[in-house]
Amino acid sequence: MGSSANPGRLTLRQKSALLNLGLLMSALPLLLIMGEPRAFVPIFILLSVISLLIWIMTLIVNWTLVMLSVLPRLHSNTGKPPKEQWGSLSQGGLADSWLDGPA
Repeated sequence: MGSSANPGRLTLRQKSALLNLGLLMSALPLLLIMGEPRAFVPIFILLSVISLLIWIMTLIVNWTLVMLSVLPRLHSNTGKPPKEQWGSLSQGGLADSWLDGPA
């Protein structure tokens, strides 16, 4: 997801930031068209809620993509020591060839 892997492509966070910027730029003309100070509060609240939803969805998608890349690696790593260490375990050693080696 880093920009170093794809220098010409925008990351998900950069796209979300640009979407928020576009949302802000489109809300400013609405404030000018309304022309009333009372219109500022509802538009500001609406803008804040939409921006918050954009960032929540961005973080959920980012977290999901990270988990999808991490979980297969965890599943392939069962945590069992390599087979050459199993012999030391059955003989009551410390399962480390350096520690179980000759003194």
